[in-house]
Amino acid sequence: LLGKVETHHRQSRDGHILVTCWDGASRSGIFCAASFLCEQIQSEGLVDVSQAVRMVKRRRRQMIKDV
Repeated sequence: LLGKVETHHRQSRDGHILVTCWDGASRSGIFCAASFLCEQIQSEGLVDVSQAVRMVKRRRRQMIKDV
């Protein structure tokens, strides 16, 4: 799914992606963190999961409720 979204994003050249789910936080929060981690591994060769979760929660506190 991440690959398809990234491919579409590159082709559209819009610059924005809207991510949503039923409650507006749980699944979309996981998707945003996973997307960030994919970008991080491509640019740095390693990932920091706790940093990704903190980054997502900084933007919207109710994201990823179980952390």
